[in-house]
Amino acid sequence: STGHAYGRGWIPYWNSGVRFLVFAALAVTESGLRRLWLSEHALARTDHLTGAQNGRAFYDLVELEMSRALRYERPFTLAYLDVDDFKAVNDAGGHNEGDRLLRRIATTIRSNIRSMDAIARLGGDEFAILLPETGPGAAAVALKQIQHRLLEMTRSEAQPVGFSIGAVVCVGPPESADRLIGIADRLMYEVKRGGKNGLRIEVLDENFSIEAILQRS
Repeated sequence: STGHAYGRGWIPYWNSGVRFLVFAALAVTESGLRRLWLSEHALARTDHLTGAQNGRAFYDLVELEMSRALRYERPFTLAYLDVDDFKAVNDAGGHNEGDRLLRRIATTIRSNIRSMDAIARLGGDEFAILLPETGPGAAAVALKQIQHRLLEMTRSEAQPVGFSIGAVVCVGPPESADRLIGIADRLMYEVKRGGKNGLRIEVLDENFSIEAILQRS
């Protein structure tokens, strides 16, 4: 009979309780492992110094934005920013001062972009900014604002630096993320060769016609 099989009436409840505790422990362990994985995954895609995204994460975002923009036929802008004369900061104040400035730059950029935008540190004193849903006019306004805020911050701290920015506005299907980043990088170096601390924007459409916008602070 059922009573004979269990001996005591509380045993089935005991077994159920044990099973519940085992399942709960497994669920907690799985949840903890997932949180750990997500944390490590985020760290692997984050620049340890500035908290901005790293190059690997940024390339992935650009690829995703290219696909989205192509699907919905919407423009986006990719900008490449270099800190002019950054070596002077390291020479005068040491690498700790240089690192502090890089963190301040990342924070200033982050506070002057939308939640849908992205910032990455690509290495050294070079940063990249991705602005979805942003055409030429809006890109010029947004990037000039970022540059203005950066200059306000560095001048208030008597830092002898400027900011050269090259940007490409994509209004047609680009070949690759590498191509877009390469164009923005080239434009940034054109600004540096032309006197530094400026902004140059080119518009890339499906026929690869280029409209240049050059502004200097």
